[in-house]
Amino acid sequence: MLNPSYAYRSALDLNATFGAGFSDQLASLEVGRWQGPLQSGFGFHLLFINAVHPEQVTPLEAVQQQVLLDYQRAQQINARDIYIDRLLENYSIIVETQ
Repeated sequence: MLNPSYAYRSALDLNATFGAGFSDQLASLEVGRWQGPLQSGFGFHLLFINAVHPEQVTPLEAVQQQVLLDYQRAQQINARDIYIDRLLENYSIIVETQ
């Protein structure tokens, strides 16, 4: 089932959810009133647009620390997986069935 609200979603996100070109249909709609039906890959929709906010790119400085932490965490997980794989090379696992 779809969410009842898709606030603060980019055109890319909306197209990924509802199908190519769905966000193009929204560009000409008025703010503050019910409109539709608009067609998507899920069928037809009635929409109420509360507000339109221009898309913007978040400055690197605002996300740099989180990106670094995410990268470091991914590296830790990768190192752990490699370590476990190397440990498993030294052992045989036998599953006995009854």
